[in-house]
Amino acid sequence: MDYKLKKDKSFESDKNKNDYVYSVYFLLLICFLFSAFLRISTSVVLSEIQNEIPLSLSQIAFVSSVYFYSYGLMQPLVGYLNDNNNPVIVEILGLLIAEIGIILFGVSKTFAGLVFSRFLMGIGFSPTFSALIVYQNLKFPIEKYSFYLGISMAVGNFGGVIASRPLSFLLSIWGRTNLFFVLFCVILVLIFFLILITEKPFHLKFKFCNDGDRSNYRQVFSLIKRSKDLRRNIVIVVVFAGVITCYQGLWAYSWFKVAFDGNVKRAGLALACYNIGLIFGNLFSTKIFPSLSFRMKNIEISSFLFFVLFLTLIFSFEFNFSFILIVIIATAGGFVFSIGGVQRSSGINDLSPKNMKGSVFGVVNLLIFGFDIVYQTLTGLLIDGFKNWTTLSNAFILTFSIVEFTVFIAFIEAHKLAKDEKKRLYKDSRRI
Repeated sequence: MDYKLKKDKSFESDKNKNDYVYSVYFLLLICFLFSAFLRISTSVVLSEIQNEIPLSLSQIAFVSSVYFYSYGLMQPLVGYLNDNNNPVIVEILGLLIAEIGIILFGVSKTFAGLVFSRFLMGIGFSPTFSALIVYQNLKFPIEKYSFYLGISMAVGNFGGVIASRPLSFLLSIWGRTNLFFVLFCVILVLIFFLILITEKPFHLKFKFCNDGDRSNYRQVFSLIKRSKDLRRNIVIVVVFAGVITCYQGLWAYSWFKVAFDGNVKRAGLALACYNIGLIFGNLFSTKIFPSLSFRMKNIEISSFLFFVLFLTLIFSFEFNFSFILIVIIATAGGFVFSIGGVQRSSGINDLSPKNMKGSVFGVVNLLIFGFDIVYQTLTGLLIDGFKNWTTLSNAFILTFSIVEFTVFIAFIEAHKLAKDEKKRLYKDSRRI
C-alpha cells in the first residue's frame, strides 16, 4: 500500500527519532489481535448467550453482523484520518469507543443491548488494521510490505485461536460479565502505554471529503471499471472474505458443537486448529515474494485447494469422518486460505497505481464488510429455514453447500485471472 501523510508533517518528520518504534508497533499488533478476537468471538460467546437470552439463529447472525455494519461504514473516514494524522492517536480514540462497547456487551441482557454494544465495538476497532498498515509503511522499508503483512495477519489470526477453545474455557470459569470486564481492563492498559510512548502532538484534522478526496475516489471507481483483472481480484477477495467470516467468525463453533454431539471441547479444539492453520499459512506466506504472473497462478491454486478442502469438510460431517481427520482437514483449510489471503491482498496491491493504493484498498474494505454482512445474514436465515424441516446438523450442511458454490465462482474468476495473465506473458515473449 502506498500510504503517505499529507498534512501532519510533525509525525512524518520525526519517524526516525522515536526510540519506541517497535514498541508502538508491538502494541498496535496486540490491538489488532483483540480486534480479531472480538470479531470472531461471536461464534463462541453467542452460543453461550443463548442459554441466558432466547435468540433465534437469524438474531445471532444480526448481532454478529452489526459489528461489520459499523466497521465497514467507518472505513473511508478512518482511512482518511490515518492518512492525515498520527495513526496511533486515531487508534487510541477508537479504542476508547470500543471500551464502551466491550463493557456493555458483558452486561447486556437484551437483544437490543447486544446489538448496540457490537455496533460500538465495530466503530471502536475500525481504525485498527488501517492504523497498523499505515504505521508500518511509515516506519519500515517499503520492500518489507509482504513480510509485515504476513506478520500482522498471523497475529490477527492468533486472535482467532484464543477466540475458540481458550475463550470457551474462560467463559465456563469466569462467565461473560467477568470475562469482558477483564478484556476492558487489558485494553485500558494498552491505551495507557500507547499514550505514554507515542509521538506528539495530540491533535486531529477532521476536514473530510474535499474536492481532492472526491476526485481520488472517482479515479478509483474509474480504475476498477477499466481494469478487468482488478475487478476479478476484488470479486475473489470479497467472496473469500465473506465465506471465511460467516464460517470462522459466526457458525464454525456452533456447527462443530452440533456435529460432535454437543462436545464443546472438541468443537473448540477443531476451531482452534483451523486458526492455527491460518497462522502457519500467514508465516509461510512471508517467505513468498512471487512476480505478478506467479502470484496470479498462486491465487488460482490456493482458491482451488480451499474449494476442495472446504467441500471435503462438508462431506466429513455428512459421512461422519473421524474427529482426527476432521481436525486435519480444518487445519489444512486454514493453512491454504491464509496463504491465498496474503497473495490476494498483494495481488490488488500489484494491480493498483502507486498513488492510489490506499484509496483502492479503502473501497475494497468497504465491499468486503458489506458482503460479510450479506453472508452472515443470509446464512442465518438459511439455517433457520432449513432446521424447520430437517436436523440442525443437516441445516448447517445444506447452508454451507450453498456457500461452497460461491467459493467455486471465486475459483473460476481466479482461473480466468491466471489464464489471461499467461496469454499476456506469451504475447510479450513473442514480441521479444
